[in-house]
Amino acid sequence: MISNDFAEVMQNKTDEQLIEIVTKRRNDYQPDAIKAADIEIQRRGVDPVNLNRDISSENNTEDRYAVEVKRCLSDSGIRFVQYIIDTLTIFVLCAIFTGIIDAFGGDSGKSMFLMVCLIYLLYFSLMEHNLQATVGMLATSSKIIDLQTEKAPDLKAIIIRTIVSFILLELIINLFIPYPLRDTLSGTVIVVEKKRLIEKS
Repeated sequence: MISNDFAEVMQNKTDEQLIEIVTKRRNDYQPDAIKAADIEIQRRGVDPVNLNRDISSENNTEDRYAVEVKRCLSDSGIRFVQYIIDTLTIFVLCAIFTGIIDAFGGDSGKSMFLMVCLIYLLYFSLMEHNLQATVGMLATSSKIIDLQTEKAPDLKAIIIRTIVSFILLELIINLFIPYPLRDTLSGTVIVVEKKRLIEKS
């Protein structure tokens, strides 16, 4: 049975976007999302062949070159690299704040756990909200997008991601499953973007 969420998302897509989802970007979506797109295409009575021909015709009237952006879900190898980089980044931030506290006569040892928790929460929430990426994601050409709009997630989604990740330690769990709970609950997903200059046919 297809999820109502996927069905609603696909109903808001244009014909061109639906065709792209079931063809060029098929590997970027979950199987249920692909099925929902196929059902919506059939419901609208869209002819994929003619629509693709029309799109190609329109593209030929534009500039000779264009930037092609290819998105795909980050795999376990990329997520592991992100995990290592983000862990090191948090470690460095903790070391810096520890030095600052000690320099002003404070006892960083007593508040170490609280400081680590605060830095963790602020690091992920601020980075993901402002840049759509952490340092680890930036290093791997990855970013977070909203599953429905495919644009930057809102603050609510980022907060949900951060809290779920913190409570369930999904930084580690995330390495072994393609769709972590934090992505599912927040309606977001991490994608890898590859850009290249192409000549239009």
